[in-house]
Amino acid sequence: MRHPIPIRFSQLILVALFLGCGAPVTRVPTPTPAPTPTVEPSPLPPPTHTREKPLPPIAFPYAASFAVPAERAIIANSAGLRAELRQLKTLGINIVEQSFTRGSTLYDWRAFLDVAAQEAIYVIPGLLDAPPTWNGTRFDLGQNEALLRGIQNHPALYAILILDDPFHPKFGGAFTTDRLQLLYQQIKQIAPNARVMIKFNRGILKAEQEKNPRVAFQAGLCDICAIGALEFRDYGDGKKFRRDDLLVNHNYSRALIKRQNPQAQLWTSVQVFGAPVRLANDDSTTYYLPPPGELQQAIDLILSPDLQAKAKLDGIVWQQWSSDTVAREPIQFTLRDLEFAAQRDIVKALAKKLGLPTAP
Repeated sequence: MRHPIPIRFSQLILVALFLGCGAPVTRVPTPTPAPTPTVEPSPLPPPTHTREKPLPPIAFPYAASFAVPAERAIIANSAGLRAELRQLKTLGINIVEQSFTRGSTLYDWRAFLDVAAQEAIYVIPGLLDAPPTWNGTRFDLGQNEALLRGIQNHPALYAILILDDPFHPKFGGAFTTDRLQLLYQQIKQIAPNARVMIKFNRGILKAEQEKNPRVAFQAGLCDICAIGALEFRDYGDGKKFRRDDLLVNHNYSRALIKRQNPQAQLWTSVQVFGAPVRLANDDSTTYYLPPPGELQQAIDLILSPDLQAKAKLDGIVWQQWSSDTVAREPIQFTLRDLEFAAQRDIVKALAKKLGLPTAP
């Protein structure tokens, strides 16, 4: 006697027959992971310059700060940069002191210097928002080292601006005389032929007034030592040209720089920036852009026979042509603004007096 097939087994047979009679089942193969492609780093752009094509020498360094705000000093803005440099050339400017952002790259630095070289203008680059940091024994140069290594042989490079006002309280005492001497040596080990520029504003004079040897000016700090002439200020008593402050600062600082470091170039800045209002917690807005009469007085004083006999200036920086950052543009007046044509005429007239060419 035959035993009946169990129901569960018969159900399995029916399912199998059904599947066999229907459409074929397409099997989806298990995907095999594709090998991860090796991404090679993008090669650096070939230099568009050679050492065999130097820029023509200049009779007198006549500079302006910030051809463009730091955020616009990028390779994508080469056309805009060229337009600004050509405007500066009409005033006799032959050097641009330009700050770059912390996020800038070698592409941006090279592009900036390439355009400047094509316009026969030298460049003093700097990373003002990424200064060297003290680690307890020496300085960590950070991005400054990449800047030095990347452009030290570019024919448009005039100097490196490594610090602006190093003795200012904003740095928290990180920069002393001894440390600045060490910083200078570190830079020279990387780029021995690059000039090192430091702007002291009134720091040299203040160290003497406060009898503070930790921040006294000495040799071995800079190849271009610039002092400030930022004396168009409002301390709450109205906008005034602080003529006596300028005179004292130049009398002392110029003589000390030339005595301590006679091989260094002595430069000064000339204030051509300001702000329409004084904003809370922003001392920079106490500055005002000088009217033509006061600006001419400052120039006459800076280049007076007495001061020039004490220590002759080797260079001048007009500070500023444009705002250093995009954020400052809405609240800052600069030499670039259309309404300050009379001040630009003073810049151009002085260039002609110094024997410098001005573009039409």
